[in-house]
Amino acid sequence: MDSSDKEARSPRRRGRPPAPPGVSRNHRVVTFVNDAEFERLHELARRDDETLSMAAYRLLTKELNAQQ
Repeated sequence: MDSSDKEARSPRRRGRPPAPPGVSRNHRVVTFVNDAEFERLHELARRDDETLSMAAYRLLTKELNAQQ
């Protein structure tokens, strides 16, 4: 199979299927925390058996939803 054969085939999507508009998380937010905050976040994530990223997201959305 040469490169022209690869180009002729339709590309297959890999990975997770796209989420509906308005639901997919497509904006990145970066923050820095100190050692104590990191440890508290890590403890929350461990307690709830989730990743640090998910724990941070949960805290963020909880606060944003409380302000509505």
